[in-house]
Amino acid sequence: MKLGYSNALLQTGAGLSYSGTTDTSLAYLKDGRPGALCQITGSGTETLTLSWSTPIQAQVGALINVSYAVGTSITAALKVSGGSYTTESQTQQVVETASGDKCVFFTWNVANVDGIQFTLPSGTATIGEAWLSPALDNCIRSSWSSGVGDIGQDVSLAGSLYVTPAVPRRVVVAEFAPRPYDTDFEAFRAAQLAISGDPRIVIVPDDIDQDAIESTGMYARATSVGALSGSAQGRHFTFGVTAEEMPGREP
Repeated sequence: MKLGYSNALLQTGAGLSYSGTTDTSLAYLKDGRPGALCQITGSGTETLTLSWSTPIQAQVGALINVSYAVGTSITAALKVSGGSYTTESQTQQVVETASGDKCVFFTWNVANVDGIQFTLPSGTATIGEAWLSPALDNCIRSSWSSGVGDIGQDVSLAGSLYVTPAVPRRVVVAEFAPRPYDTDFEAFRAAQLAISGDPRIVIVPDDIDQDAIESTGMYARATSVGALSGSAQGRHFTFGVTAEEMPGREP
């Protein structure tokens, strides 16, 4: 399991452009509300291009709450150190999540990324959120359950106009540790603090091709971030995250 945090699109001055017609603002793609939809229209295959100034380690990418049919292929490619959008191009299919949203998820492990470009099908479509971020990628234990969620928290994070309380959603409990022999305490603590400061996250299973509804990726908010703890020798440390799916579709 990979837990993506600190969406690069939230950097100040991040740019968004679409090669077709933008019917409603592209700004909806980075407002943290998967129910606030950007509508686009393409006369043919079009590109959605996103860029930012401070490069990141790109590990988790996604388009959240899209109107494309399940199984639709979407391609994404990365831009490294001001280059072109040709690095690590990959194609994934739209899947349906437990909350009923349709999403497409990507995973990489590429350094110094300062942009991503999605190649999208023709026609009119809506997209709730775009994402590219670093991730915690060494999950040592996890579990999930399903419920109706904390509506009050949805309102505080997404706004009352974009809350769908009747939609079931998953709750994932996971514990993360650094990779073996990685003892960079400060970097690991920085990830913990980043999730505490901005609870919006994207979780992707190790098997990204998994399309069983209970096992797809999900856009979520961290409802609890555990204390960072480790051995008395200081060489092994972990913290836990409880995350609740944030649905975007109308029930």
